[in-house]
Amino acid sequence: MYAEVINEPYSLISQFNKVCDLIHGFAVKIVDEDTFQMRVTWSSPKNQYLYQSQETICISDIDAPELYHPSESRDREDMEWKFRGKIVKCNVKDRDMKGRLVCTIVGAF
Repeated sequence: MYAEVINEPYSLISQFNKVCDLIHGFAVKIVDEDTFQMRVTWSSPKNQYLYQSQETICISDIDAPELYHPSESRDREDMEWKFRGKIVKCNVKDRDMKGRLVCTIVGAF
């Protein structure tokens, strides 16, 4: 089951099981107002899946348009302030069609 996630990063995790995995890592790059890249430094030993050393995280429960809009720069600044360079704890919910991990954020410090 692990090989499917690592070798085929764009497959949906949800097609196998509902995911409740926990990962931690440094937010290294803000992609847009609901997405950032994480250098994964810790995975729970109880996780169902293995994760790559760098993953793209899409924060669930944020409705952010993918196209440019006037408030985008402010939203990106908020993301930079909240996450960049910090350790972020994520509960993994799914992997979307773009290969991003869809997560709820447990904390950032």
